[in-house]
Amino acid sequence: MQHPYKKSKLIVKTTIYIFTSTLFGVIYHQFFKNLYIELSEIRISDVIGVMGTLYSLITAFILVTVWSHFTSTENVFAEEANALVSLWNFCDYLNSEETTNKMKPALINYIDSTLNSEFDLLRNQKPVKYPSKELIAIIRVIDKIKFDDPRDPIAFESIMHAYQKLATARSQRIKHCKSQMPGMLRVFYITASFFFWFGYLIDGFESFKLYIIILFSVSVLVFLSYIIIHDMDNPLSGALQISFEDYITTKEFIIQTKHEV
Repeated sequence: MQHPYKKSKLIVKTTIYIFTSTLFGVIYHQFFKNLYIELSEIRISDVIGVMGTLYSLITAFILVTVWSHFTSTENVFAEEANALVSLWNFCDYLNSEETTNKMKPALINYIDSTLNSEFDLLRNQKPVKYPSKELIAIIRVIDKIKFDDPRDPIAFESIMHAYQKLATARSQRIKHCKSQMPGMLRVFYITASFFFWFGYLIDGFESFKLYIIILFSVSVLVFLSYIIIHDMDNPLSGALQISFEDYITTKEFIIQTKHEV
């Protein structure tokens, strides 16, 4: 089932980071006044302005990239659920009680395996079997379909097309869930974030209150930007994890719908 994300954990992490960041600012401002005054006289703010521009561009680029990956993963989830519904609906055209009785548990087992097993494996970046035994079970049901009605060949073609869509969507889902930001890019972004924050930490302000407010704001901006990027890069966990509602709704639809023969 969907991985439970504790919002309290995020709140604690955010609070600790913001408090620590602000504490560094207070210590620097109170105990390194000579350095503070010296840096304020050499217009370090100009350098920080350039760093801020570069950091904004870097963050915008990474945000667009991970957001595109996140939305495309959502679309793949929807396509897989839609293919399952299509398979079940097209079976109704066969008017075969035998096929219906075999297809229903095969589709339900596929959904249960996806929710209870595969998503956990993908969340932990572990290998997933392809094709799975649940996917093979579905094609075996299709393989045993007997034509005893003039419209059966048309329905069978539609069923095969839906199965192909299911297999493709599953393959794409596995690929999307295992695809993450390259480690070097992640290190680069974290390094850029640190230098951006550090620049505001050592920047000189005549007003201590203004200094704390700006440092606090920058700390919140940097931390939340990282959290958003990290969570969208890991769509199966975190505060921004993709909903599994399509799979749950599809399972309920298959269980509740009865094909009339």
